Amino acid sequence: MNLQKNLLLALHLLLTSLAYSQSKPWPVKPKNTTPSFGRNDIRVGLYLTRLSISYDRALSDKFSVGIEGLRHWGNFTGFTVSAVGRYYFKDFNSSGFFIEEKLTYGFYNPVVYDSIIAQLDDNEGWGQHNASLNVFESTTSLGRRVYLNNTFFIEFLLGLRLAGFTRGSNDKYMITGQSVDAVTVYSLSPNNPFPNDPYASSNAFYTIGPGFPLYFNIRMGFIF
Repeated sequence: MNLQKNLLLALHLLLTSLAYSQSKPWPVKPKNTTPSFGRNDIRVGLYLTRLSISYDRALSDKFSVGIEGLRHWGNFTGFTVSAVGRYYFKDFNSSGFFIEEKLTYGFYNPVVYDSIIAQLDDNEGWGQHNASLNVFESTTSLGRRVYLNNTFFIEFLLGLRLAGFTRGSNDKYMITGQSVDAVTVYSLSPNNPFPNDPYASSNAFYTIGPGFPLYFNIRMGFIF
């Protein structure tokens, strides 16, 4: 008799515990809605006479920092290295607008001349050599990122650039063009973009070089 009572009591306790577990299920850990940090992207830009590659790391959905390397050819051969910071109006992983601030150091060694010889039909350079230009820039741009899928995107940037440079004491003139009618002489004075010079009417660095104040670029990239 006691055995039957014990069995009935055990069955009762088992049914009671099952009913209680159904009414109050085990707690489920909520999904993490915090933005994922440590996201990365790589961007490649090719525009006219420059090729750039950039790496960015997202500090949050709104901010990222990175580094950019650029190779320049044409009249101004050289390279630059930049520190880049961005603010995204929407977020890092969505199509939308952003602001980019870039601080840059560059080195260029274009072909330049010590002096200009005035001739009847043309001006000719004297003392040809490669310049040593150390460049410092600050560029502020407004950009738009458009995602093509979950990984790849394209970017468009338009901005303003403030630039200055130092040069060697004999890095004075640049000449562009091959034919007599197409030759243009530029100055390389770092202090005055339009020096009062009898041969050069404008500064090559700010007119046809990397110091041109209007900045534009198109880039392709992917996130990972």
